[in-house]
Amino acid sequence: MFKKILFATDNSAHSEKALPQLIDLAKTNNSEVIVFNTYYIPKNLKANNESEHHYVDLEKMEKNMVEYGNKIVNDAKQKLEEQNINTKTVVGNGPAGITIVNKAKEENCDLIVVGTRGMRNIQNPMISSVSNFVIHNAKCSVLLVH
Repeated sequence: MFKKILFATDNSAHSEKALPQLIDLAKTNNSEVIVFNTYYIPKNLKANNESEHHYVDLEKMEKNMVEYGNKIVNDAKQKLEEQNINTKTVVGNGPAGITIVNKAKEENCDLIVVGTRGMRNIQNPMISSVSNFVIHNAKCSVLLVH
């Protein structure tokens, strides 16, 4: 049923809680899993030209975010491959919800697995703004794990 699963992880406790369910689904369906992490530096933080300077070294920040993202996806990949699950990793750049939905579409995923987050969304305290965006915009099934 689920040939390709996108696992969006940010290394949070909720992402970790999703792993056992992801493993069970992937093994049951003989699925390929794409472990995905995304980072985002808003455009208004970036300099428009060389004469603009910032107090923060944005190149170093981005390098650190990519390195951390790679660590997150590789740690999850290792756990999945220990269970003999075909896995690949991707670190994306952009707002989390949009980037997750776009990557799932680009990869023709049948399912997105994502952990929920705590009290970020006042209207529904069990679903974060990212999870909320994904469930309302994904063109495939979505499994939220709390």
